[in-house]
Amino acid sequence: MPTNTPRFSVIVTNYNYADYLQSAVESVLAQTVRDFEVVIVDDGSTDGSHAVIERLCKADPRVRACFQANSGQAGAFNRGFDACRGRIICLMDADDLWMANKLERVGKAFAEARGAALVQHQMLVLRPGRKHCPRYRETLVSGVVLDKIAKLCEFDFYVPTSGLALARAVVKKIAPIPSHLRICADAYVTRAAMAHGRLHSIDVPLAYYRVHGNNNWVENPGRQNPKALIDEILWLVLDHYRANGVEGVLERRAPATAPSAKPVAPPAPPRVKHESWLMANVAVRRMRELKKKYRRIALYGAGAHTTWLMDLLSATDTFPSKMPEIVAVLDHMAETRPEVAGFRVQRPQDVSASTFDAIVLSTSCFQVPMRKRLRAVYGRPTMIDLFEGLPTEWFAPISGDDYLAAIGKRRRKPRQPSAPKKSSSQTASAKMASLKSAADRSTRRTPRAA
Repeated sequence: MPTNTPRFSVIVTNYNYADYLQSAVESVLAQTVRDFEVVIVDDGSTDGSHAVIERLCKADPRVRACFQANSGQAGAFNRGFDACRGRIICLMDADDLWMANKLERVGKAFAEARGAALVQHQMLVLRPGRKHCPRYRETLVSGVVLDKIAKLCEFDFYVPTSGLALARAVVKKIAPIPSHLRICADAYVTRAAMAHGRLHSIDVPLAYYRVHGNNNWVENPGRQNPKALIDEILWLVLDHYRANGVEGVLERRAPATAPSAKPVAPPAPPRVKHESWLMANVAVRRMRELKKKYRRIALYGAGAHTTWLMDLLSATDTFPSKMPEIVAVLDHMAETRPEVAGFRVQRPQDVSASTFDAIVLSTSCFQVPMRKRLRAVYGRPTMIDLFEGLPTEWFAPISGDDYLAAIGKRRRKPRQPSAPKKSSSQTASAKMASLKSAADRSTRRTPRAA
Protein backbone atom coordinates (compact mmCIF):
# COMPACT_ATOMS: atom_id res chain seq x y z
CA MET A 1 0.00 0.00 0.00
CA PRO A 2 1.58 3.32 -1.05
CA THR A 3 2.14 5.86 1.73
CA ASN A 4 2.31 9.66 1.62
CA THR A 5 6.07 9.27 1.50
CA PRO A 6 6.73 6.29 -0.77
CA ARG A 7 9.95 4.38 -0.54
CA PHE A 8 10.68 4.81 -4.25
CA SER A 9 10.16 7.69 -6.66
CA VAL A 10 10.54 6.86 -10.34
CA ILE A 11 11.22 9.93 -12.49
CA VAL A 12 10.43 9.22 -16.16
CA THR A 13 11.73 11.95 -18.49
CA ASN A 14 10.04 12.12 -21.88
CA TYR A 15 10.49 14.12 -25.06
CA ASN A 16 8.62 12.94 -28.14
CA TYR A 17 8.72 9.26 -27.15
CA ALA A 18 5.00 8.62 -27.40
CA ASP A 19 5.67 5.31 -29.18
CA TYR A 20 7.61 3.95 -26.20
CA LEU A 21 6.26 5.83 -23.17
CA GLN A 22 3.33 3.56 -22.31
CA SER A 23 5.36 0.33 -22.36
CA ALA A 24 8.07 2.01 -20.26
CA VAL A 25 5.64 3.11 -17.54
CA GLU A 26 3.80 -0.22 -17.61
CA SER A 27 7.12 -1.98 -16.92
CA VAL A 28 7.41 0.18 -13.78
CA LEU A 29 3.83 -0.53 -12.68
CA ALA A 30 4.55 -4.27 -12.99
CA GLN A 31 7.21 -4.21 -10.24
CA THR A 32 7.19 -6.84 -7.50
CA VAL A 33 7.18 -4.07 -4.87
CA ARG A 34 4.23 -1.66 -4.67
CA ASP A 35 5.47 1.22 -2.51
CA PHE A 36 6.44 3.68 -5.22
CA GLU A 37 5.26 6.67 -7.21
CA VAL A 38 5.85 7.51 -10.87
CA VAL A 39 6.52 11.11 -11.88
CA ILE A 40 6.46 11.64 -15.65
CA VAL A 41 8.18 14.86 -16.72
CA ASP A 42 7.22 15.78 -20.27
CA ASP A 43 9.82 18.16 -21.69
CA GLY A 44 7.70 20.00 -24.24
CA SER A 45 6.78 17.05 -26.46
CA THR A 46 5.10 17.82 -29.77
CA ASP A 47 3.96 14.30 -30.66
CA GLY A 48 1.13 12.32 -29.04
CA SER A 49 2.84 12.05 -25.65
CA HIS A 50 0.26 14.18 -23.79
CA ALA A 51 -2.58 11.79 -24.61
CA VAL A 52 -0.51 8.79 -23.49
CA ILE A 53 0.39 10.51 -20.22
CA GLU A 54 -3.23 11.41 -19.48
CA ARG A 55 -4.29 7.78 -19.98
CA LEU A 56 -1.56 6.53 -17.66
CA CYS A 57 -2.46 9.03 -14.91
CA LYS A 58 -6.14 8.06 -15.06
CA ALA A 59 -5.36 4.33 -14.98
CA ASP A 60 -3.18 4.37 -11.83
CA PRO A 61 -3.19 6.96 -8.99
CA ARG A 62 0.53 6.40 -8.40
CA VAL A 63 1.30 8.08 -11.72
CA ARG A 64 1.61 11.87 -11.77
CA ALA A 65 2.64 14.20 -14.58
CA CYS A 66 4.60 17.43 -14.92
CA PHE A 67 4.52 19.37 -18.18
CA GLN A 68 7.07 22.03 -19.07
CA ALA A 69 8.51 23.88 -22.04
CA ASN A 70 11.43 22.11 -23.68
CA SER A 71 14.56 22.70 -21.61
CA GLY A 72 16.60 19.51 -21.98
CA GLN A 73 17.44 16.58 -19.77
CA ALA A 74 18.84 18.62 -16.87
CA GLY A 75 15.71 20.76 -16.74
CA ALA A 76 13.53 17.63 -16.74
CA PHE A 77 15.59 16.07 -13.94
CA ASN A 78 15.32 19.21 -11.84
CA ARG A 79 11.55 19.35 -12.30
CA GLY A 80 11.26 15.70 -11.30
CA PHE A 81 13.49 16.16 -8.25
CA ASP A 82 11.25 18.99 -7.06
CA ALA A 83 8.07 16.98 -7.57
CA CYS A 84 9.04 13.57 -6.18
CA ARG A 85 8.68 12.44 -2.54
CA GLY A 86 10.41 9.04 -2.29
CA ARG A 87 13.42 8.14 -0.15
CA ILE A 88 15.11 6.39 -3.09
CA ILE A 89 14.95 8.17 -6.44
CA CYS A 90 15.22 6.09 -9.62
CA LEU A 91 15.69 7.66 -13.05
CA MET A 92 14.25 6.34 -16.29
CA ASP A 93 14.26 7.35 -19.94
CA ALA A 94 10.84 7.07 -21.53
CA ASP A 95 12.08 4.73 -24.27
CA ASP A 96 13.54 2.02 -21.98
CA LEU A 97 12.09 -0.96 -20.12
CA TRP A 98 12.52 -2.35 -16.60
CA MET A 99 12.45 -5.93 -15.42
CA ALA A 100 9.85 -6.73 -12.77
CA ASN A 101 12.32 -7.18 -9.88
CA LYS A 102 14.29 -3.98 -10.53
CA LEU A 103 13.02 -1.94 -7.55
CA GLU A 104 13.23 -4.94 -5.24
CA ARG A 105 16.92 -5.46 -6.03
CA VAL A 106 17.72 -1.75 -5.84
CA GLY A 107 16.02 -1.41 -2.45
CA LYS A 108 17.97 -4.40 -1.13
CA ALA A 109 21.23 -2.89 -2.41
CA PHE A 110 20.65 0.40 -0.57
CA ALA A 111 19.83 -1.53 2.62
CA GLU A 112 23.00 -3.62 2.43
CA ALA A 113 25.45 -1.04 1.02
CA ARG A 114 25.40 1.51 3.83
CA GLY A 115 26.70 4.87 2.71
CA ALA A 116 26.06 4.26 -0.98
CA ALA A 117 25.33 7.52 -2.80
CA LEU A 118 24.51 5.87 -6.11
CA VAL A 119 23.31 2.40 -7.04
CA GLN A 120 23.50 1.24 -10.64
CA HIS A 121 22.80 -2.09 -12.29
CA GLN A 122 23.62 -3.91 -15.48
CA MET A 123 21.44 -3.34 -18.55
CA LEU A 124 20.79 -5.28 -21.76
CA VAL A 125 20.81 -3.57 -25.16
CA LEU A 126 17.55 -4.21 -27.00
CA ARG A 127 17.56 -3.67 -30.76
CA PRO A 128 14.60 -4.20 -33.08
CA GLY A 129 14.67 -7.49 -34.96
CA ARG A 130 17.50 -9.00 -32.89
CA LYS A 131 17.03 -11.85 -30.45
CA HIS A 132 20.37 -11.50 -28.70
CA CYS A 133 20.57 -8.67 -26.14
CA PRO A 134 24.19 -8.02 -25.12
CA ARG A 135 25.20 -6.43 -21.84
CA TYR A 136 25.61 -2.67 -21.89
CA ARG A 137 28.95 -3.05 -20.09
CA GLU A 138 31.05 -6.16 -19.68
CA THR A 139 31.63 -5.48 -15.99
CA LEU A 140 30.64 -2.84 -13.44
CA VAL A 141 32.82 -1.36 -10.71
CA SER A 142 31.94 -0.46 -7.12
CA GLY A 143 33.52 1.56 -4.32
CA VAL A 144 35.20 4.97 -4.14
CA VAL A 145 35.96 5.90 -7.74
CA LEU A 146 37.19 9.48 -7.37
CA ASP A 147 40.74 8.41 -8.19
CA LYS A 148 39.61 7.12 -11.59
CA ILE A 149 37.74 10.34 -12.30
CA ALA A 150 40.78 12.45 -11.37
CA LYS A 151 43.19 10.43 -13.49
CA LEU A 152 40.68 10.30 -16.38
CA CYS A 153 41.60 6.68 -16.90
CA GLU A 154 38.08 5.31 -16.63
CA PHE A 155 35.70 8.22 -16.86
CA ASP A 156 32.95 6.23 -18.50
CA PHE A 157 32.09 3.30 -16.26
CA TYR A 158 28.45 4.06 -15.52
CA VAL A 159 25.26 2.77 -17.14
CA PRO A 160 22.67 5.05 -18.77
CA THR A 161 19.83 6.88 -17.03
CA SER A 162 17.43 3.94 -16.65
CA GLY A 163 19.94 1.99 -14.58
CA LEU A 164 20.57 4.71 -11.95
CA ALA A 165 19.16 5.20 -8.44
CA LEU A 166 20.13 7.78 -5.81
CA ALA A 167 19.43 8.37 -2.14
CA ARG A 168 17.26 11.44 -1.57
CA ALA A 169 19.90 12.96 0.70
CA VAL A 170 22.38 12.84 -2.19
CA VAL A 171 19.92 14.39 -4.64
CA LYS A 172 19.48 17.34 -2.28
CA LYS A 173 23.24 17.91 -2.39
CA ILE A 174 23.76 17.71 -6.16
CA ALA A 175 20.55 19.41 -7.35
CA PRO A 176 19.78 21.52 -9.20
CA ILE A 177 21.69 20.05 -12.13
CA PRO A 178 23.33 22.74 -14.34
CA SER A 179 20.41 23.56 -16.59
CA HIS A 180 22.42 24.13 -19.77
CA LEU A 181 23.14 20.37 -20.00
CA ARG A 182 20.42 19.59 -22.50
CA ILE A 183 21.65 16.02 -22.98
CA CYS A 184 23.88 13.73 -20.91
CA ALA A 185 22.84 15.34 -17.63
CA ASP A 186 22.97 11.81 -16.20
CA ALA A 187 26.76 11.97 -16.69
CA TYR A 188 26.88 14.94 -14.31
CA VAL A 189 24.58 13.17 -11.82
CA THR A 190 26.74 10.05 -11.61
CA ARG A 191 30.05 11.92 -11.20
CA ALA A 192 28.78 14.58 -8.80
CA ALA A 193 27.19 11.93 -6.57
CA MET A 194 30.64 10.47 -5.92
CA ALA A 195 31.43 13.47 -3.69
CA HIS A 196 28.82 12.20 -1.21
CA GLY A 197 29.39 8.46 -0.93
CA ARG A 198 30.31 5.23 -2.64
CA LEU A 199 29.19 3.68 -5.90
CA HIS A 200 27.42 0.32 -5.55
CA SER A 201 26.90 -1.72 -8.71
CA ILE A 202 24.56 -4.68 -9.22
CA ASP A 203 26.16 -6.72 -11.99
CA VAL A 204 22.82 -8.32 -12.90
CA PRO A 205 20.65 -7.05 -15.80
CA LEU A 206 17.54 -5.32 -14.44
CA ALA A 207 16.54 -3.17 -17.44
CA TYR A 208 16.64 -2.92 -21.21
CA TYR A 209 18.34 -0.06 -23.01
CA ARG A 210 16.33 0.31 -26.19
CA VAL A 211 18.12 1.33 -29.41
CA HIS A 212 15.60 2.45 -32.02
CA GLY A 213 17.30 4.97 -34.31
CA ASN A 214 16.02 8.05 -32.50
CA ASN A 215 18.19 7.95 -29.39
CA ASN A 216 19.78 11.18 -28.21
CA TRP A 217 23.22 9.60 -27.77
CA VAL A 218 23.83 6.04 -28.97
CA GLU A 219 24.15 5.80 -32.76
CA ASN A 220 23.15 9.43 -33.15
CA PRO A 221 25.10 11.01 -36.03
CA GLY A 222 24.43 14.46 -34.59
CA ARG A 223 26.83 13.98 -31.70
CA GLN A 224 30.58 13.59 -31.67
CA ASN A 225 33.10 11.41 -29.85
CA PRO A 226 31.79 10.73 -26.31
CA LYS A 227 35.20 11.63 -24.87
CA ALA A 228 34.55 15.21 -25.94
CA LEU A 229 31.75 15.36 -23.40
CA ILE A 230 34.30 15.32 -20.56
CA ASP A 231 35.48 18.79 -21.51
CA GLU A 232 32.10 20.26 -20.59
CA ILE A 233 30.94 18.10 -17.71
CA LEU A 234 34.13 17.41 -15.77
CA TRP A 235 34.79 21.09 -15.09
CA LEU A 236 31.30 21.36 -13.61
CA VAL A 237 31.91 18.25 -11.53
CA LEU A 238 35.24 19.60 -10.26
CA ASP A 239 33.49 22.80 -9.16
CA HIS A 240 30.99 20.66 -7.25
CA TYR A 241 33.81 18.70 -5.61
CA ARG A 242 35.58 21.84 -4.45
CA ALA A 243 32.36 23.31 -3.09
CA ASN A 244 31.77 20.14 -1.05
CA GLY A 245 35.24 19.76 0.43
CA VAL A 246 36.57 16.93 -1.74
CA GLU A 247 40.34 17.30 -1.72
CA GLY A 248 42.74 16.07 -4.36
CA VAL A 249 40.59 16.44 -7.48
CA LEU A 250 42.12 19.74 -8.52
CA GLU A 251 42.69 20.72 -12.11
CA ARG A 252 42.30 17.06 -13.14
CA ARG A 253 45.15 15.94 -10.91
CA ALA A 254 45.43 12.62 -9.09
CA PRO A 255 45.25 11.08 -6.58
CA ALA A 256 41.80 11.89 -5.26
CA THR A 257 40.25 11.08 -1.91
CA ALA A 258 36.75 11.22 -0.52
CA PRO A 259 36.19 13.77 2.31
CA SER A 260 36.17 11.01 4.93
CA ALA A 261 39.35 9.30 3.75
CA LYS A 262 42.75 9.72 5.39
CA PRO A 263 44.76 12.73 4.17
CA VAL A 264 47.34 12.06 1.50
CA ALA A 265 50.41 13.92 0.35
CA PRO A 266 49.76 16.87 -2.00
CA PRO A 267 49.69 15.82 -5.65
CA ALA A 268 52.75 16.50 -7.75
CA PRO A 269 52.49 19.35 -10.27
CA PRO A 270 50.92 18.07 -13.49
CA ARG A 271 53.04 17.48 -16.54
CA VAL A 272 51.44 19.12 -19.54
CA LYS A 273 50.63 16.49 -22.11
CA HIS A 274 51.76 17.06 -25.67
CA GLU A 275 48.24 16.90 -27.10
CA SER A 276 46.96 19.45 -24.55
CA TRP A 277 49.74 21.88 -25.43
CA LEU A 278 49.10 21.28 -29.14
CA MET A 279 45.40 22.10 -28.89
CA ALA A 280 46.09 25.24 -26.87
CA ASN A 281 48.72 26.35 -29.38
CA VAL A 282 46.34 25.75 -32.29
CA ALA A 283 43.59 27.78 -30.60
CA VAL A 284 45.93 30.74 -30.06
CA ARG A 285 47.44 30.71 -33.55
CA ARG A 286 44.14 30.32 -35.36
CA MET A 287 42.47 33.05 -33.33
CA ARG A 288 45.31 35.39 -34.32
CA GLU A 289 44.98 34.37 -37.97
CA LEU A 290 41.31 35.33 -37.92
CA LYS A 291 42.30 38.99 -37.59
CA LYS A 292 43.53 38.89 -41.20
CA LYS A 293 40.03 38.04 -42.44
CA TYR A 294 37.55 39.37 -39.89
CA ARG A 295 37.27 42.55 -37.88
CA ARG A 296 34.43 41.50 -35.55
CA ILE A 297 33.49 38.04 -34.28
CA ALA A 298 30.92 36.50 -31.96
CA LEU A 299 31.61 33.50 -29.73
CA TYR A 300 28.90 30.87 -29.52
CA GLY A 301 28.86 28.93 -26.26
CA ALA A 302 28.64 30.15 -22.65
CA GLY A 303 30.22 27.06 -21.08
CA ALA A 304 33.54 26.08 -19.55
CA HIS A 305 35.21 26.06 -22.98
CA THR A 306 34.72 29.82 -23.40
CA THR A 307 36.13 30.45 -19.91
CA TRP A 308 39.17 28.33 -20.78
CA LEU A 309 39.61 29.97 -24.20
CA MET A 310 39.49 33.53 -22.85
CA ASP A 311 41.99 32.69 -20.09
CA LEU A 312 44.34 31.24 -22.70
CA LEU A 313 43.97 34.21 -25.06
CA SER A 314 44.52 36.71 -22.24
CA ALA A 315 47.58 34.87 -20.92
CA THR A 316 49.25 34.88 -24.34
CA ASP A 317 48.51 38.58 -24.94
CA THR A 318 46.30 37.61 -27.87
CA PHE A 319 43.22 39.23 -26.36
CA PRO A 320 42.27 41.91 -27.17
CA SER A 321 44.73 43.49 -29.60
CA LYS A 322 45.99 40.53 -31.68
CA MET A 323 42.64 39.04 -32.62
CA PRO A 324 39.30 40.23 -33.99
CA GLU A 325 37.09 42.26 -31.69
CA ILE A 326 34.61 40.11 -29.74
CA VAL A 327 31.30 41.91 -30.09
CA ALA A 328 29.05 39.27 -28.51
CA VAL A 329 28.93 35.95 -26.69
CA LEU A 330 25.91 33.96 -27.86
CA ASP A 331 24.05 31.02 -26.35
CA HIS A 332 20.50 29.77 -26.77
CA MET A 333 20.38 29.19 -22.99
CA ALA A 334 21.65 32.68 -22.12
CA GLU A 335 19.20 33.05 -19.24
CA THR A 336 20.94 30.22 -17.35
CA ARG A 337 24.39 31.85 -17.51
CA PRO A 338 24.08 35.62 -18.01
CA GLU A 339 27.85 36.26 -17.94
CA VAL A 340 30.99 34.36 -18.91
CA ALA A 341 34.62 35.55 -18.96
CA GLY A 342 33.46 39.12 -18.36
CA PHE A 343 31.05 39.17 -21.33
CA ARG A 344 27.28 39.43 -21.15
CA VAL A 345 25.72 36.35 -22.76
CA GLN A 346 22.91 36.96 -25.27
CA ARG A 347 20.53 34.78 -27.23
CA PRO A 348 21.27 34.67 -30.97
CA GLN A 349 17.82 35.96 -31.85
CA ASP A 350 18.59 39.12 -29.84
CA VAL A 351 21.79 39.95 -31.75
CA SER A 352 21.74 41.15 -35.36
CA ALA A 353 23.96 39.38 -37.88
CA SER A 354 25.17 42.80 -39.05
CA THR A 355 27.11 43.29 -35.81
CA PHE A 356 29.69 40.56 -36.53
CA ASP A 357 31.57 39.07 -39.49
CA ALA A 358 31.85 35.46 -38.27
CA ILE A 359 30.89 33.16 -35.39
CA VAL A 360 33.52 31.10 -33.57
CA LEU A 361 32.07 27.90 -32.13
CA SER A 362 33.52 27.95 -28.64
CA THR A 363 33.19 24.27 -27.81
CA SER A 364 34.96 21.00 -28.38
CA CYS A 365 31.76 18.96 -28.74
CA PHE A 366 28.18 19.02 -30.02
CA GLN A 367 28.96 21.35 -32.95
CA VAL A 368 26.37 19.75 -35.23
CA PRO A 369 23.36 20.90 -33.16
CA MET A 370 25.05 24.27 -32.59
CA ARG A 371 25.34 24.84 -36.32
CA LYS A 372 21.69 23.87 -36.83
CA ARG A 373 20.51 26.35 -34.21
CA LEU A 374 22.60 29.17 -35.65
CA ARG A 375 21.38 28.48 -39.20
CA ALA A 376 17.80 28.59 -37.93
CA VAL A 377 18.43 32.16 -36.71
CA TYR A 378 20.93 33.61 -39.20
CA GLY A 379 20.49 31.52 -42.35
CA ARG A 380 24.02 30.69 -43.49
CA PRO A 381 26.44 32.62 -41.26
CA THR A 382 30.21 32.12 -41.38
CA MET A 383 30.93 29.60 -38.60
CA ILE A 384 34.49 28.77 -37.55
CA ASP A 385 35.76 25.67 -35.75
CA LEU A 386 39.14 26.45 -34.19
CA PHE A 387 40.03 22.75 -34.16
CA GLU A 388 38.90 21.90 -37.70
CA GLY A 389 40.99 19.18 -39.27
CA LEU A 390 42.37 17.90 -35.97
CA PRO A 391 41.51 14.56 -34.34
CA THR A 392 38.12 14.59 -32.61
CA GLU A 393 39.38 12.80 -29.49
CA TRP A 394 39.04 14.66 -26.25
CA PHE A 395 41.99 16.59 -24.82
CA ALA A 396 42.55 17.95 -21.31
CA PRO A 397 42.46 21.76 -21.59
CA ILE A 398 45.34 23.45 -19.80
CA SER A 399 45.23 26.85 -18.15
CA GLY A 400 46.86 29.90 -19.64
CA ASP A 401 49.61 29.85 -17.01
CA ASP A 402 50.36 26.15 -17.62
CA TYR A 403 50.55 26.80 -21.36
CA LEU A 404 52.99 29.67 -20.86
CA ALA A 405 55.08 27.50 -18.51
CA ALA A 406 55.22 24.79 -21.18
CA ILE A 407 56.68 27.24 -23.71
CA GLY A 408 58.97 28.93 -21.16
CA LYS A 409 57.13 32.22 -20.70
CA ARG A 410 55.24 34.03 -17.96
CA ARG A 411 51.95 35.86 -17.96
CA ARG A 412 52.44 39.53 -18.62
CA LYS A 413 51.21 41.91 -15.97
CA PRO A 414 48.73 44.47 -17.32
CA ARG A 415 50.41 47.80 -17.91
CA GLN A 416 49.40 50.67 -15.68
CA PRO A 417 48.25 53.68 -17.71
CA SER A 418 50.97 56.34 -17.64
CA ALA A 419 50.19 59.96 -16.88
CA PRO A 420 49.94 62.16 -19.98
CA LYS A 421 53.05 64.22 -20.72
CA LYS A 422 52.79 67.95 -20.07
CA SER A 423 53.45 70.40 -22.84
CA SER A 424 56.32 72.92 -22.61
CA SER A 425 53.88 75.79 -21.95
CA GLN A 426 52.26 73.82 -19.09
CA THR A 427 55.73 73.11 -17.64
CA ALA A 428 56.74 76.79 -17.78
CA SER A 429 53.46 77.86 -16.13
CA ALA A 430 53.98 75.30 -13.36
CA LYS A 431 57.52 76.63 -12.70
CA MET A 432 56.31 80.24 -12.51
CA ALA A 433 53.53 79.24 -10.08
CA SER A 434 56.07 77.41 -7.92
CA LEU A 435 58.44 80.42 -7.80
CA LYS A 436 55.59 82.78 -6.94
CA SER A 437 54.44 80.49 -4.12
CA ALA A 438 57.98 80.36 -2.69
CA ALA A 439 58.26 84.15 -2.80
CA ASP A 440 54.95 84.54 -0.97
CA ARG A 441 56.09 82.17 1.78
CA SER A 442 59.39 84.09 2.16
CA THR A 443 57.53 87.41 2.50
CA ARG A 444 55.26 86.01 5.23
CA ARG A 445 58.28 84.80 7.29
CA THR A 446 60.18 88.24 7.16
CA PRO A 447 59.42 90.39 10.36
CA ARG A 448 58.16 93.95 9.87
CA ALA A 449 60.52 96.91 10.51
CA ALA A 450 59.97 98.87 13.77
